[in-house]
Amino acid sequence: MTELDIWQTFNAGQTAAGAHFIGVAFLAWVGLRVSLNIRNNDEANLVLKLAGTGFCLSVAYFIAFNTGWYEWNSNSIASGLMQLQSTDVAISPVAEKFIANMNPGADFNLKPDLFQGIFIASLLIMQLGSIWMPKK
Repeated sequence: MTELDIWQTFNAGQTAAGAHFIGVAFLAWVGLRVSLNIRNNDEANLVLKLAGTGFCLSVAYFIAFNTGWYEWNSNSIASGLMQLQSTDVAISPVAEKFIANMNPGADFNLKPDLFQGIFIASLLIMQLGSIWMPKK
């Protein structure tokens, strides 16, 4: 395997993560619409509120999965580049910088970083607040 092969694998993984993100971004928008419709419907009962909450929490999980996939893919590629380098194959300076900025070989992790966590939390606050907070 060459460095180019590893970069092509990285690009394929990032393409998949990007397509998945487009899907979850759409679902986040749907969650916002659902929560506002529940809020504006005077006949919304507890079952509907629980279903809306479940949907919004599921979307938050899918977003966390997507961010975890993105990081895991990057770390796995860094590990592959590091392994290639260990076989005395010269790698590019870009690959060396990539390895230095990643955590090669790290396990898949659903825990978002600070800004991803802020994004997910703010989305959930907007969605669940619309469903559960009393109208004023």
